Amino acid sequence: MLPGTPPGRAPKTNPSPRGRFAARFEEEGMRRRAILWFMGTFAALLLVACSGAPTPVSVTPVVTAPPTPTVGVRIITPTPPASPPKTLTVCLGAEPQDLYLYGAASPAKQAVLDALYDGPIDTTNYGYEPVILEKLPNLADGDAQLKPVTVQPGDTIVDVRGRVTPLIDGVTYFPSGCQRLTCARTYDANQDGAVTMDRLEITFRLLPGVKWSDGERLTADDSVFSFQVAPQNFKKQRTAAYSAEDDHTVRWVGLPGFYDPTYFLNFWTPLPKHRLGKYTAQQGLGQVEEARLRPLGWGPYLLQEWVPGDHLTLARNPYYFRGGQGLPRFEYLVFRFIGQDAATAVDALVAGECDVLDTSIPLDEQFDTLKALADAGKIALHIAPMATTEEFLYFGINPAAYDNGWQYGDRPEILSDPRVRQALAMCIDRQALVDDLYHGLAETSATYLPPQHPLYNKEARDYPYDPQKAQDLLEAANWVDDDGDPATPRVYQGPKEPYFIPQGTPLTLRYLTDTAPFRQKAAQRIAQDLQACGVGVEVQTLPPKQLYQPGPEGPLFGRQFDLAQTAFATGGEPPCLLWTSSFTPGDPNATRGDIEWIRKAFKEDDPTLKLPAFLYGWGGTNLSGYFSLDFDRACIAANSSLEDQEIYTQNHLKAQAIFAEDLPAVPLYFHVKIAASRPDMCGFLVDPTTDSVLWHIEFFDYGPDCQP
Repeated sequence: MLPGTPPGRAPKTNPSPRGRFAARFEEEGMRRRAILWFMGTFAALLLVACSGAPTPVSVTPVVTAPPTPTVGVRIITPTPPASPPKTLTVCLGAEPQDLYLYGAASPAKQAVLDALYDGPIDTTNYGYEPVILEKLPNLADGDAQLKPVTVQPGDTIVDVRGRVTPLIDGVTYFPSGCQRLTCARTYDANQDGAVTMDRLEITFRLLPGVKWSDGERLTADDSVFSFQVAPQNFKKQRTAAYSAEDDHTVRWVGLPGFYDPTYFLNFWTPLPKHRLGKYTAQQGLGQVEEARLRPLGWGPYLLQEWVPGDHLTLARNPYYFRGGQGLPRFEYLVFRFIGQDAATAVDALVAGECDVLDTSIPLDEQFDTLKALADAGKIALHIAPMATTEEFLYFGINPAAYDNGWQYGDRPEILSDPRVRQALAMCIDRQALVDDLYHGLAETSATYLPPQHPLYNKEARDYPYDPQKAQDLLEAANWVDDDGDPATPRVYQGPKEPYFIPQGTPLTLRYLTDTAPFRQKAAQRIAQDLQACGVGVEVQTLPPKQLYQPGPEGPLFGRQFDLAQTAFATGGEPPCLLWTSSFTPGDPNATRGDIEWIRKAFKEDDPTLKLPAFLYGWGGTNLSGYFSLDFDRACIAANSSLEDQEIYTQNHLKAQAIFAEDLPAVPLYFHVKIAASRPDMCGFLVDPTTDSVLWHIEFFDYGPDCQP
């Protein structure tokens, strides 16, 4: 492990999947060349041995003058027909709208881009691996540095909440050497003047010899060009400078105060400046056919043909920088657009019309059929947990109606007591749920991270299925079975404080989810589990357009629910920010002091009460309206540090422990990636953290000689 690299993160000294494949294919290539040489020599010897003595040729002389010349005899050996080019056919669930790097994303598009590009950095096994870079920068090696810089009034910085802002009166910032809220300062324009803050500077170096598929060299200028045409996003907005130092070196500089945990990923995927640089900014590359439909890459394949509505054909890239390793294994790669009907896709696989069924096809709908075919040896089934997408059951702790304080007529605070939320979690048999939905292949977790994640808190409190313990906890929280009938909901018989719950209030909850079949099935099962604990449940399935409508009208983002089941794409890094108070969906004009359930946690003269309460307006992700000052501080501290700093790990573990204790949502299970292929496919590795199962398509092979 390189110095300064946290356990389980990039780079690694153990051979990576890509490294193991490369070594294996180099060895295999030598073995095959030796076999071919032996076979050729043996065939030549066999031809001589089988021919025996030459067959006499009978020639009838003709007596004429001059003498008859010697007759030459030529034996012509028929040339065997050429073998068809080796082709891999991947069937997709949809046709990409375009192949522009910064166009609309889709699973089908990502599958194709994985064949056109390679890297530049792969996300694998909860870590990161450089592909066209010499290494990933880190603090210990000096190619990542935190430098103190002088910031003048009005200069652009990143404040303690991660917002890009000018340094003006009232802004709270991290002075140099500070990465915690406890040492943060609020800027006073009348007294402070210039201040000193830390700025992150990173150096990336390209591998030599990488070329575009037209033979031109790939340079640092190509990455800078990509940065220039890329749309604004979180990272770009917090970038002060991105420049090429020479043909192989790129330098990234962040804004003062931006402590980016994954700073080593701040390398923009190159675009071919020599081909696309001729277009003006006003044209927009997203509208240019050469960028949208005929992209140039440096990966194992290059685009040869696009037949709209039918297929894409890619050919082996003759300039691929791993070509010397015998990669890729196929001369041609065909992407067929087969559609979303999983049954049709499975039939095509069995018939040999597809070699691979991609995850863009909803194969979970045909899981039983696929498993039976795999057990019979007719196909191969490739399954892994989807570590970046987790299903949750959200508790409506603070509905939007509570923002101005609990009022008569508002829903009672039935979910404000953590004991109630913990009890409801123990009522749910999550393992039986995943057994039913995914034959036990999905993973459950105590937090918002999968158990295999290197930052997963193994000590975080979990809530295994225990309905008796759950009912005891409900009794302790003053929810009692007053009629001895388990079929009727429990009722509240407790004090009026600290929660506004009238005596006799029934424990009845409205459960929202969308119309996806697996969610409806899960909702019915969870409702039955809850009802067995004396909880009344009304399941409502809504069309996605209605359920996910932005707030304040939408029931989910408008915080108008008791229970809501949905999933969030959490990404590879710990997503604690999704549950911080500033990520709550709400009125974008409200301050923290305007929101009753936030204001009561602070002193009246606290200057932070003047800050915006809901940074992302009604588009926030903290659907529960969860608020814990300790959780906010731990999460912000973790996200204001770098991965190779100790405080990063400490605070992520702390944030998970608080989350698991307070339980704003029940982590139900992580989604599952399902792909399928012909039975003799090898080199197929489904990784839980990658966006596509084709991330290492250059290693794919099939046939009797390939090694799994």
